[in-house]
Amino acid sequence: MEKIATDIYTFSQLRNEGFTYVDKTDALFAMASGEIGKQFFIARPRRFGKSLAISTLESLFQGERELFKGLAIEPKWDWSRKWPVLHLDMGSAQTTSVPELHRRMRAILANECHRNGIPFRDDENPSTAFENIINDLAAKSPDGWMVLLVDEYDKPILGHLMKPESRNSATRSRRSTP
Repeated sequence: MEKIATDIYTFSQLRNEGFTYVDKTDALFAMASGEIGKQFFIARPRRFGKSLAISTLESLFQGERELFKGLAIEPKWDWSRKWPVLHLDMGSAQTTSVPELHRRMRAILANECHRNGIPFRDDENPSTAFENIINDLAAKSPDGWMVLLVDEYDKPILGHLMKPESRNSATRSRRSTP
C-alpha cells in the first residue's frame, strides 16, 4: 500500500519520504515558465494544496531536479537556471498587535535573508526591509530576476480585521497618502 500524507505541506519532504504525490507539475510549468504570465494570485479553499504548490514552485526555481525525477515537468524545465527565492509564510505572522506584527515580519524577513545568504538591512518599517531584500536578491541573480512566493497571505490580515486600532491605523495611513 502506498504512503499517503495528510499533514505534509513541503514538496521535498513528500518526495524524499516516499509519499504519494499526484503530479500537477504540468500545470505548474505553464505558470513557472512564464508562458501564461509572470504574476499569479492563487485563491482556493482551505486544505486545497496551495502550500504544497508554493513549496513545489520553490523547489523548482531553486533547481532541485532530483525531486522532480519522473514528473511531467522534468524534461521541460531548464535545470541549468536557478533563481533566488523569497518565500514568505505569513501563517507564522499571526500576532496580537500591529507593532508585534511589524516585529514578526522583520524576523521572518531576517530568516529569509539568512536562508538566501544575503545581509538583512533592517528597518523599523518592514516594507523598507522587504524592498531591500527584493533588490538584493535580484542583484544576486545572474539575470536580475528573483522569485517571490507568499503563502497564507491572509493570516495577519484576518487576525486584525475587526480590531479598532487596525482600522484607526489604516485611516491615518490613507489620510497621510498624497
